[in-house]
Amino acid sequence: MKNLLLFPLLFISSISLAQYDTLFFDIDWKVCSKSNASFYRIAEVQEGGGYLIKDTYIKTNIPQMVGFTTTIEPTNMYGKCTYYYPSGKKESEGYYYNDAKTGMWINWSKSGKDSTFKNYGLVKKKVAFEPQELTKAQKIQDSIFRRNAIATSAWDSSIVDLLAEKEGFSFALRGKVASFFIIEDVYFLTYSIGTEFSFNKHSLGVDYTWFRWRYEEDNSDDVGMYSQYELRTYFLADYKYTFWEFPKHEFDLYVNVYDKIGDYKMWYNKYAEYDFGNRDMTFLESKSKGTFNEPGLGIGVRKYAEQTGFGVDCSMNVGLRMMNNDEETYLSATETDFKENVKSERTLFYMRLNCFYVFGR
Repeated sequence: MKNLLLFPLLFISSISLAQYDTLFFDIDWKVCSKSNASFYRIAEVQEGGGYLIKDTYIKTNIPQMVGFTTTIEPTNMYGKCTYYYPSGKKESEGYYYNDAKTGMWINWSKSGKDSTFKNYGLVKKKVAFEPQELTKAQKIQDSIFRRNAIATSAWDSSIVDLLAEKEGFSFALRGKVASFFIIEDVYFLTYSIGTEFSFNKHSLGVDYTWFRWRYEEDNSDDVGMYSQYELRTYFLADYKYTFWEFPKHEFDLYVNVYDKIGDYKMWYNKYAEYDFGNRDMTFLESKSKGTFNEPGLGIGVRKYAEQTGFGVDCSMNVGLRMMNNDEETYLSATETDFKENVKSERTLFYMRLNCFYVFGR
């Protein structure tokens, strides 16, 4: 008889250890009564320590989050975790380490058709709890997660594997198209395209840039007579070191060094509709072309758009432009001055602006 009584007691105690009472939360994730709840949480004890928790939308019984934690409330997350939209479709999935996101996370759009990746890098906090090795079932789930991450991305699988293995690594496409006037009769038009590779606080980038100035000359009645053009096409290589990060606000500060190498042209364009009368405008035939090299340094800020991969990069720079030009100067209809390999230097300050899209952040 004692044995018969002992068995139900053991069975009941094992159930009580396996699952805890339900917790209810309001819309701000504060513990509340069931009548005021928007979510509820069920926790199951795991062999080796910790809990598997399942947060659920109370109105629909659709999961909001499923993951592992060392404590029930407040949570201390570790291991694989999945978040869901109210529709039941996955919102994001990845891994926690000592209650911080780590490594590669995948984020899905509400439709489930589009996805982006964000790399949270390595967590360097002291580990308060070391979960046991994955069970066979957990290994199967882990394998399914990695296959789904690859299948739902637009990348080649080899790139995804590389990013997943190299913690803290990311690469970005960057560039811009811009046209603006600085002051009256001074305009610029530019476009650039490039890429940037980052590892933790370090990054290397390269751009190709097309940049044209136009200076318009007007008469006393503010009627345009001619324009002077300056065109630079060049490759830029830069190195950046991030010295201050603000993860909460999704921006960081960096210092950079760079070098520009490219070609330079200068010429004039006379307006055909303007009547110059008997004025000698031979100087408008003058032109110059050559090469330049411009090393420099600066300080900048990167601002990220949360969970989209897009962002803006702005820096203030100082550089030394060293030029080597061939110049053709027409002084009059009968007097010219042709010079080859004319060398010049000047220091300049400028602002550099780029938009970018990060893969693997």
